[in-house]
Amino acid sequence: MNKRRKRKVRIRYLRVGVAVFLLVLIITAITMLERCSGTVPAAEKESVQEITVTTSVELTTEITVTKTDVVSETIEEKAVPVFVYPNKTKNSEVLAEYFDTANAVLFDAYTGEIIASRDEKEMMYPASLTKVMTLIVVLERTEDLSEEVLITEDMVYPMQAVLAQMAGLVIGEIYTVEELCYAMILQSGADAAMALALHTAGSEEEFAELMNRKAQEMKLTGTHFVNPVGLFDYDHYSTAADMGAILSYAVNNDRCRKIISAERYTIPPSDLDPYGIELESTLFSRIYGNEVPGVQILGGKTGFINEAGYCVESFAEVNGKTYILVLCNSTSYWSAVYNSLSAYSVYCGGGETDELPY
Repeated sequence: MNKRRKRKVRIRYLRVGVAVFLLVLIITAITMLERCSGTVPAAEKESVQEITVTTSVELTTEITVTKTDVVSETIEEKAVPVFVYPNKTKNSEVLAEYFDTANAVLFDAYTGEIIASRDEKEMMYPASLTKVMTLIVVLERTEDLSEEVLITEDMVYPMQAVLAQMAGLVIGEIYTVEELCYAMILQSGADAAMALALHTAGSEEEFAELMNRKAQEMKLTGTHFVNPVGLFDYDHYSTAADMGAILSYAVNNDRCRKIISAERYTIPPSDLDPYGIELESTLFSRIYGNEVPGVQILGGKTGFINEAGYCVESFAEVNGKTYILVLCNSTSYWSAVYNSLSAYSVYCGGGETDELPY
């Protein structure tokens, strides 16, 4: 009997010893894990169960936050197109006096390096160049360009009253967002710009707020918008450099680039409009874009109000490189357009100035 009791006692001691040994191993392992992860050891004060739960929660939380941050950064990078702001270097030149423009900037579309400029940071009125920012805001807030917009009197009559350039939209007709975008950019239709603004934001004021928010996001400190059209207002202003950055942003957005590169677009006939609307670019109606050897203008936007003069912004390929040019406050449409060809030729292609067609 004594032998059996002694044997049982030994087995009990052995079991207890093994349990204690395993417990010590678990505590040691958790402590080392916490030290490696930079947390304060809690083994001396807490039970094994409490330590395990705490460590699990801490690690899980840390991993979740990290993943969320990475995903957010990835989404943000994909959502915002790459754009460049014009910047001067030691090689930048002052635009020659014979170019008929008050404010101008010509820069590399990929590096932002200014090739030539004149008072590019001076405040000016952007006229219908404004509509490029309108296009950006609309497209970034519209996933489906086939969304329909009913044209109402408040989209048309106020624009007619101030003699703004019109696309010829029919009140009561329904157009898609895509059709209105082409009408706004190619024909420079104020009615189309107002229709898009009211459809997107509900009011002209709210849409202007979205435009200004976008300008702030892009860090355009010399720009402020009051309307989506470019109508004159003392508080509606920009600079040639800021407008160049906005065009750079649009060029790097595939949907924007497609629209500002188009020469023509047809809105098909309907019951209310049996003839439809033939839209033609106000830029490409004056030039082909390849009149100068080595220069191919790919797209852009024109604008005019009395306070701003004639304005043209464009992007072009010259000898395999892409450039952006903004010319504001010229004395005529023809000089603004042909000065664009000349500037690309002289400063980017090593060529000569282009002659006006009169």
